[in-house]
Amino acid sequence: MEKGWEMIEVYQHYFDVQRHLEIQDKVHKLMEKSKKEALNPRKRPPVSNRDACGEKLIVDTQQLLSNDDFNFLMGIGGVK
Repeated sequence: MEKGWEMIEVYQHYFDVQRHLEIQDKVHKLMEKSKKEALNPRKRPPVSNRDACGEKLIVDTQQLLSNDDFNFLMGIGGVK
């Protein structure tokens, strides 16, 4: 029975509600900060329509819009 109590003591921090709430609060604050930085237009790099080699990319929008995978991803992102 001694072993069982030792195990409980070792894992007690998993059941510490106050500690959990403090960690959760920190995570949510970091997520909020990251979101605000990502949405800040001054901090975003300029969008380019060129690939890594500098060649202009040409996108056939009809082909893109008829692509099931593309539409699935757009749906996940909330775009219909």
